[in-house]
Amino acid sequence: MTTWDGMICRPMSRGKQAAKVFAKRRKSFHNEARFPYPFRAIAQTSCYMTRIEFRTHIADKIGYTCRLVRKALSSAPESRIILFSTDRVLLNRLDDALWTFSESDFLPHAMIGDRQSPYSPVILASDDHAEMPHYDILVNLSTVVPACFARFERIIELVSSDPDDTQAGRQRYVHYREQGYTLHHETAQ
Repeated sequence: MTTWDGMICRPMSRGKQAAKVFAKRRKSFHNEARFPYPFRAIAQTSCYMTRIEFRTHIADKIGYTCRLVRKALSSAPESRIILFSTDRVLLNRLDDALWTFSESDFLPHAMIGDRQSPYSPVILASDDHAEMPHYDILVNLSTVVPACFARFERIIELVSSDPDDTQAGRQRYVHYREQGYTLHHETAQ
């Protein structure tokens, strides 16, 4: 690991020397004149940028979402996913589909605000201003950009082949691109 020691960047061990440096910096945290500028810059750049993926030309959003959730949970069981849509009817249909999608697979999920939602790996949400139990993966089934999108590590935007949904997807794509995000695109099969 490389840390800043004054104005020179050099590798430091994780031993007593590093502990002394961090203790010194912790003491001088409130004194901006003594707090080393390069260390502040490193601390601020440790944040991540949300990874945004677009999946387009989806014939059946609900079926595709169920397959996506099944794949995510089977390949990485620790995955935590928020399924977001402003359309409550779509969320209710998705809720039913997740229970009946496959006889051999169990896709555990809960609605946001349910008492089981903090423990569920998949959460269905219709309010983007609600406090989410986690900010790992957001699957956006709606036609709007969620207000809390920047908090998530990864966003998967699902765009159907419907002309209105395609147009809304293009607007979301432009919005993210103007914000400076790197976008990934994949055509659904």
